[in-house]
Amino acid sequence: MKTQINLKTWPRRHNVAFFSTFKNPFITITKSIDCTLAMQRNNTEKTSFFSCSLYAILKAVNEIEEFKYRIDKEDKVFLFSEIHAMAVMAIGGDNGEFKIVRIPYIQDYALFCETLKKLSNLENDEADPFEDESKHLESETLDVVMVSAMPFLDFTSITPAQENKNGSSFPLISVGKVTQVNNHYRMPVAISAHHAFVDGFHIAKCFDNIEKYINEKAISI
Repeated sequence: MKTQINLKTWPRRHNVAFFSTFKNPFITITKSIDCTLAMQRNNTEKTSFFSCSLYAILKAVNEIEEFKYRIDKEDKVFLFSEIHAMAVMAIGGDNGEFKIVRIPYIQDYALFCETLKKLSNLENDEADPFEDESKHLESETLDVVMVSAMPFLDFTSITPAQENKNGSSFPLISVGKVTQVNNHYRMPVAISAHHAFVDGFHIAKCFDNIEKYINEKAISI
């Protein structure tokens, strides 16, 4: 469900007018978050760290209204009631084959993991890996955040690819390699979002939420 925003009265209407003229209106911030409890649980209970981190990201995003605004090709602004994921899923093979899959946000963690497991059973075929994302861009079904996992790279910053000169139609979140320092595990997370809707304050809040939920025992199964 989405609601169109009245740009004549909306408090951030000036932000939209200002940043929409930018060639790249996205703000991108990278932060290393603590994921010690999640990794310890993953090592002892053999849970899926990817499932845990993806769920934490979606839960965090859905609790911050500023991450749920989107702008369409006609420069109309909408607020979505719920945000899902477009995630890069590895298929396997020698060349790092992948496919982008739409993953629904389900508040029940056990059901979310079950659904994710079914969607993860991908075959290595000749299908277009960008098919799902292309359909979303064409139909402007913008109720998603793009999530990309790079468990092989401990990055300190990132510049994401964007599909048009005005930036992307939805936020982009990248997670990197988990590294251990003494008794703590840390993981880099990069958040990119349209500056018309999201400021550094909101991104900081999102980082805090992701760190909180990724370590939360309540989401362990």
